[in-house]
Amino acid sequence: MLILECIGIIAIQFGFIYARTWNVRAITTRNIPHVLYSAAVIQIFWILTTAVGVSAMFNLREGIDIRQILILTSLLIGNILGSYWGMRKR
Repeated sequence: MLILECIGIIAIQFGFIYARTWNVRAITTRNIPHVLYSAAVIQIFWILTTAVGVSAMFNLREGIDIRQILILTSLLIGNILGSYWGMRKR
């Protein structure tokens, strides 16, 4: 079950970072419809990733747990993959 949770977190974080990169690219090309759509997508993913990250950080206060470390690592992996994929897309 933890593996599925980590995969879900990677997907959510990937979506957030990818949408953020897409938004910046849309802004630089002055593509208003893409700016608005990507901003909405960013907001949805932001709420999800913030909830996961804050929950993991609060649980770390009770002591270091492998589950929390895996969740935070999943956030980092999703961040890196989303940044890479967002910049790679042309």
